[in-house]
Amino acid sequence: MEVGKYIILALTTVLAGCAAEPALAPESATETHEAPRGADLHYSPNAVQHTFYEVGETVDPALSRDGKTLFYASSHNSETFDIYCKEVGGIPAVQKTSHPSDDRQPGVSPDGRFLVFVSNRNGNWDVFIMPLTPGAKAVQLTDSVTDDINPSWSPDGARIVYSSYNAKAERWELMMITLSRTGWDVSSLNTEGLFPQWRPVKGSETIVFQRPRGRSPRLYGLWTVSSNGKHLVEIVGSTSFGAVTPCWTRDGGRIVFSSVSAERADEGVAGNLWMVGADGRGLAKISEGTAPEYSPACAPDGVIYFTSRRNGTKNIWSLTPDFGNNIEGEFERETTPVRGADEAKQA
Repeated sequence: MEVGKYIILALTTVLAGCAAEPALAPESATETHEAPRGADLHYSPNAVQHTFYEVGETVDPALSRDGKTLFYASSHNSETFDIYCKEVGGIPAVQKTSHPSDDRQPGVSPDGRFLVFVSNRNGNWDVFIMPLTPGAKAVQLTDSVTDDINPSWSPDGARIVYSSYNAKAERWELMMITLSRTGWDVSSLNTEGLFPQWRPVKGSETIVFQRPRGRSPRLYGLWTVSSNGKHLVEIVGSTSFGAVTPCWTRDGGRIVFSSVSAERADEGVAGNLWMVGADGRGLAKISEGTAPEYSPACAPDGVIYFTSRRNGTKNIWSLTPDFGNNIEGEFERETTPVRGADEAKQA
């Protein structure tokens, strides 16, 4: 399915402007993982800084399919966030969106032709799509009265999974946008969760996401679910730490996430980056330091990009896991590996 044809044939007008004050996303939707205000001099020695803005905040890293282009949201140029991109290792950045409201959480389609992101330009957070061509206009895909956030592409580029706040149930739920040549449809997975990420393997129907623990609603675990909302599998669950903002390695074999200690769960303060197998085995800490690290994004070469305030200002960093911090202590004992949670059982 070519998303380009759907854009050309079905959409001839674009909603623009902002009639009301931009909405603030609920606490669980925004990045509440605050780092120390000052510079942090104790962190992973193999970390590499990719953006160097000294004002504002630069967050939400995302990568093109080939891993050569880095996308992110930044407020270094204004009081609100816009989407930018740059060549990995390069200096010049290209501004992809420009609006008085906030544009956040970019995601690039597998064919590299489209950008999905969220914006509060119409009063609350909604999902938008935009061709990655000069002068292209953004098209609004969702228009619910509550917030829609965290979009992620399916491997074939035909669907987008995201989180929507159900005000009646007072919880975040996973939703699906199915694109076609004549428009799009929105459906519910009937699953509670946040930060869904589609497994980036051809033919995969598996989505990883964070889900609150019933006894500790501010402490999240990691689960997978099929795209039809069935076959729920718990991957990481602990009473001593929470697991948030997951992403897949490009081979779909592992999940990278940020930790949140149980003591600071109510504050939403993230810790270091961790990695676990898709079957729940092999939990390993892959970063060090006291500056919180979150919103990881994985490149084809195994490099992991993330947001941190290591130098006093939120910027994008990366590191290559060396698996030198395998944990055999408290975290591993508290986490119950899932047996047989393979793709075949979830499809």
